[in-house]
Amino acid sequence: MPKMQSQNPGESEPAARPESVLIRFLASLCLTYLVAFAAIELSLPGLRGWYSLAEGPSWQPPAQWVTPLLLLVFGCAGVAGWLAIRRNRGTATLCLWAANVVLLGAWCVLFFARQAFVPALAESAVLFVSAAAALVWYFLVSKPAGLLQCLVLLWDLWAAATSLAAWRASQGR
Repeated sequence: MPKMQSQNPGESEPAARPESVLIRFLASLCLTYLVAFAAIELSLPGLRGWYSLAEGPSWQPPAQWVTPLLLLVFGCAGVAGWLAIRRNRGTATLCLWAANVVLLGAWCVLFFARQAFVPALAESAVLFVSAAAALVWYFLVSKPAGLLQCLVLLWDLWAAATSLAAWRASQGR
């Protein structure tokens, strides 16, 4: 009879073989960066165009910093998810990781590519709920995963503030 996967936070499986751990780690990063590269590719025209010319708030990073920052945030999301999934392979852990990665990519496309500031702001609220839920869950199953997820949550707060600032600036035109 197949073994049921535990849904209890912090309960881990027996130690996996090192090559299995490496394969799962690489798969997690590959899937995460697949979404990241697609989102960045779709966002590049907006980053190079309107965003680089926009007079944003003083805390707005220059356009040339956004792609490296996104790669860092996606990397944190990928590693945090992998660490949490490694400790708890339950459906909740996998869904939280996938939701965070997809929502990160979606915000990039809405904000940079589409200049859809209100939908980007609404999407960042959904991302905040998802990232906060992942933060709490990840801390329950793996403290390093929770710490990495803090960076994802910080990015989302920046994304929400940036979306709001861009929307307010667009209303003044």
